[in-house]
Amino acid sequence: MKTNKADNNRNLFDMVKNTGLITGHSGMLVHHNTQSTNDDPIGCYFSVIIPCYNVSKYLRRCLDTVINQSFPNIEIILIDDKSTDDSLSIIHEYEHKDERIRVIAHDKNYGVARARNSGMKIASGKYASFIDPDDYLDIDFYEKLYLKSIANDADIVKGAAFGVKDIASYIPINKYFFYAQWWSAVYKLELLRKYHILFPEDVFCGQDFVFQRHACIKAKDIVLVNDTHYHYCKRKDSLDSQYFSQKKIVSQLLARKYIVMLSNNLIEDKADYLLVISRVFSEIEWLWSKTNNKKSHYYLCKKYIELFDIIKHKAFFANTFPMLYVFMQKGDVEGLFKHLCLNYKKYKYTILETND
Repeated sequence: MKTNKADNNRNLFDMVKNTGLITGHSGMLVHHNTQSTNDDPIGCYFSVIIPCYNVSKYLRRCLDTVINQSFPNIEIILIDDKSTDDSLSIIHEYEHKDERIRVIAHDKNYGVARARNSGMKIASGKYASFIDPDDYLDIDFYEKLYLKSIANDADIVKGAAFGVKDIASYIPINKYFFYAQWWSAVYKLELLRKYHILFPEDVFCGQDFVFQRHACIKAKDIVLVNDTHYHYCKRKDSLDSQYFSQKKIVSQLLARKYIVMLSNNLIEDKADYLLVISRVFSEIEWLWSKTNNKKSHYYLCKKYIELFDIIKHKAFFANTFPMLYVFMQKGDVEGLFKHLCLNYKKYKYTILETND
């Protein structure tokens, strides 16, 4: 019996909910400023969501570039995820400075996915923007994204990324080239709520990739603004720095499983589907490079073979990833492990049971 697209979307949502991709939002205390924000007819246009956990060293720089934006029609939602440093004190300091700030204080450390979801839950703008508290913006960032958004009414509006190689030049070719730098874009809240696009709370490292892919799949268009920047600042203790622990590898692979599940259910065009899946499988080298642990490398091989088992259009991989295909279609974990050890020998590792 055939099902329509709406039924398929609801079935996916139910499936993802049952796997723990979406959870509730208990344990948060919301502080609202009592004064109204903007009296002009534009109202609150961007909901700027900033999750905070032990970022007192960087937070003022981030907040200064947000509260001083040339476009004032924003609300700033600060979520303290039970910091143990002075982050919450700084948040309250800025809350008293700027009536546009709303504060959520979690009663325990739930993780960045829950923090962002908490912010989305109370957001009232037309678009949601997500900033990491150790990053910052050009002062005209929201002004220029606003002008582009009203000219196009786009579902996603992406600014330029500073601090990494920007991928913007590829996005006009196909929207699915928007696979990274998700933080440099704003997302229409109506889109996010209509399709239940959230950050998976059981993925503590890599949940942003799932959010971005889901939003990209559902967005009718992505428009670019190339003359204003989101400044990405990589610090040594961030989640994507240095080597990943076994726990992070597990989380990253779970994120890719969710991306495959979403793609299987929501991407109908074969070329688009293969573009997304090819990206997932090309990342095996990056993930291999992010661990110096033999156990993690072996686990990586095992999980990628499991991913291969659930993808569609497997024959495509015989040409695109011929050597991976040889081992994956046989389910040969040991063979794949040895093959990758040989081909990725530039990535050295120490034989350890775990590096958690």
